[in-house]
Amino acid sequence: MASTQQMNFRIDSELKRRGDEVFARYGYTPSEAVRRIYELAVRGDDESVILFDSIFLANAPDQEKQEEQQRREHIRQFQADHGALLKRLGLSKATVPDVSLSELQEYIAQSRLNAMAEGGLA
Repeated sequence: MASTQQMNFRIDSELKRRGDEVFARYGYTPSEAVRRIYELAVRGDDESVILFDSIFLANAPDQEKQEEQQRREHIRQFQADHGALLKRLGLSKATVPDVSLSELQEYIAQSRLNAMAEGGLA
């Protein structure tokens, strides 16, 4: 059986009451709703990223939104570079050798420098 943890947090009484009503309409207890949010957070696919951006950046200051968008773009670029590297090496994700993150980042940085030297990247 999977281990579980209990969480305690403070929330405005009226917000909790209204939120509980919404969760109940969808057939969820508050615990199930929070569990779903955690499941969504760790899923990390494009849909969950878009949803989390819309939730957590909705009221954020413009500077924070820009920084988060830049961070997301860096992650997407890293994923694209990683996929391109695997393709060049003839590897699938299932056969990726045990390479440290710093080694992979160094390779990507060197690849970008080489591409810039060749006029391939701005």
